Amino acid sequence: MSLQKTIHIPVCYVSDENYAKPLTVSMFSVLANTSHHIDFYILENQIRSSTKKKMRKSLGVFNNFTLTFIPVDAGGVVKKFPVHGHFTVSNYLRYFLPELCPNLGKCIYLDVDTIIKYDIYDLFSTDLDGYSVGAVGEETVAKKPYIQERYKALNLSSEHIYFCSGIMLLDLDKWRVQDMTNRLIKLTQEKSDLLFYADQDVFNIMFDKNNYKPLELDWGREIWQLSIDVETDKYLVYSCKLIHYDGMDKPWNKSCWFDSYFWHYAKETLFYKKPSRWRMFWSYLRYRIFGEKYKQEYQRNQTVLDAYRK
Repeated sequence: MSLQKTIHIPVCYVSDENYAKPLTVSMFSVLANTSHHIDFYILENQIRSSTKKKMRKSLGVFNNFTLTFIPVDAGGVVKKFPVHGHFTVSNYLRYFLPELCPNLGKCIYLDVDTIIKYDIYDLFSTDLDGYSVGAVGEETVAKKPYIQERYKALNLSSEHIYFCSGIMLLDLDKWRVQDMTNRLIKLTQEKSDLLFYADQDVFNIMFDKNNYKPLELDWGREIWQLSIDVETDKYLVYSCKLIHYDGMDKPWNKSCWFDSYFWHYAKETLFYKKPSRWRMFWSYLRYRIFGEKYKQEYQRNQTVLDAYRK
């Protein structure tokens, strides 16, 4: 009798200390929905060793994964790259995946603000048909005024469907052959004054005219559009294979669309335990006495408490 070969699926993230907690929740959701072996690679910018230990312990209920941290300095060339809103220079670190993960030929890249609801093998097994990148482009979103502004600013072709760089299937072998890292760096430097959505704008310039493999829409519906669509099709969100909290509002900071999917897994980790009465009391007291310095701490504790009350 032949034994079935174990399938290893490389899943890559970029994170710093500030996003280590939601990153853990995202990884937990990946593992909770697959029986395959997941090899996590974290390009990390100064995540504390105590936090890493807590991350591993949170995922310890599973035995089908490896977790590799790859330290990356977010200084150097990316330090001067433009950022706006909730984007950081860490967004650009995904450019370096081919060099930092030389053993990988193909991988999934996910942003830390994603929750996976389906077996990620379905995404990994997608045939890229010769393309170096697979991504989700949503025609409805591409017609939105704020994205149309990107078309004009970046001089994108009219037939191009602007895609999100938060969920991508990458052929890293092709990236190496095509010298994609250096090309992306050069393009970022050349278009620096035009960029608003950081690396996402750069990827869309690089792969203009739909020069990418379109992935199934359920792997990356734009959350704002999804919130509109469910008004007419209330079961649409259940069919989604992934929830991406790609706006300014994040479920760990405040109530937002479809945050129940985040909290379903967040409560299973060590980072989002229900705050005790004393913790809430002292959090509130510090906020009232010292003001803005402790406002975010209090709001985060209140958000977690509200999630447990739902």
